[in-house]
Amino acid sequence: MTQQPPEQPLCNSTFERSGALRPAIIAVAVVWTVIQWFLVIMAWSAVQTYRSYQYSFTERSVVADSLTGYNFVGSLDAVVSIAAFSLTGIWLARARRNADRTALAVQRRDKMWVWVGWVFPVLSLWYPKRVVDEVWRGTVRNHSQPNTGWWWGTWVATQLLGGIAGL
Repeated sequence: MTQQPPEQPLCNSTFERSGALRPAIIAVAVVWTVIQWFLVIMAWSAVQTYRSYQYSFTERSVVADSLTGYNFVGSLDAVVSIAAFSLTGIWLARARRNADRTALAVQRRDKMWVWVGWVFPVLSLWYPKRVVDEVWRGTVRNHSQPNTGWWWGTWVATQLLGGIAGL
């Protein structure tokens, strides 16, 4: 029986470490999730407040009175969403460059789709998953199929439910 040589790490001098972003991404994701729950909980109260002021707009000062905690949390949501987009984009761009360097699988989509795929309304329902799957195939040894289905399903569901709730 012959012994196999140990596998060499894929890392070389140009390999970009992205693990340092992990705590920040997780923290921002947790904060974003908490904000989403607060928005859901506060939405009913905000709607009731808006309805009570709907017919009493005789003065401009009443508009300021109709602002609720929902508005404040919604503003936080915008800031946290931008932070999450930025951190995740930086991490995915690094992972994409590493996938190019390791060349375990060909990256079929251009590197711009790491960022752009999340922005376009219809494409954003499936294109970012394709990019992540390609990066997975390009950086994970002995892969059969990327394990991104549940992650992507929850992301799409969250986006669709958020869109419906905003109607």
